[in-house]
Amino acid sequence: MKQLLLVTFLYFIFISFGNSVENICKGKKLSKEFLSCKAKNIKNATTKKVMNMKYTATEKTKKIKENTMEMSSKVISKIKK
Repeated sequence: MKQLLLVTFLYFIFISFGNSVENICKGKKLSKEFLSCKAKNIKNATTKKVMNMKYTATEKTKKIKENTMEMSSKVISKIKK
């Protein structure tokens, strides 16, 4: 269980860095402005990824529901015969 959580955490960290459309942060690396800019970049990338995941999960759920309804109607029609 701990390994799964660790892998998930690392996945989100690397994906957020990889997909971030970064604003170029200027200033010294440990300045307040630089750190807040980097944090904002990470937050924006993470929210985009979460929204994308929610959208794909919703679409998959809809497809499963449609297929289930279709299969159940076929089964019911065969039973009625």
